[in-house]
Amino acid sequence: MNKYVYDALIYACGKGRQKEWARENLITKMLYDTDDEVCIYLKFKDKDILDKCDEETEEYYIYKFGYHLPKTEIDLYVSKKDNRLFIKKEGLGYGYYNVEKAIYEFIKEQIKIKNVYLRTNLNGEEYLIK
Repeated sequence: MNKYVYDALIYACGKGRQKEWARENLITKMLYDTDDEVCIYLKFKDKDILDKCDEETEEYYIYKFGYHLPKTEIDLYVSKKDNRLFIKKEGLGYGYYNVEKAIYEFIKEQIKIKNVYLRTNLNGEEYLIK
């Protein structure tokens, strides 16, 4: 069975820790799968309320999460153009699950203040992530 389907069903029908675990997995997978080509993606509604980023390019604000030795880093990219979110692994370290968890906690704080939306390809609809 497709891993997304399994997690989506647990998120829709489960409760408690299982529901939260499925939500975390779905969000993390979507962040890894997002790039400039996809039409469905997570986004921040207002990137101006975020803390200062760790690095900035012409196209992205970059938030760095992880450890230095060995380099176990995952970067959260926020597009300046459309507020699109995605993540990329940096380095050859281990323990990426803990870093993914830290990114999820960061996203979760933004969900609490109603700043995370799912943008769809159906007429550009946006849905608040709750």
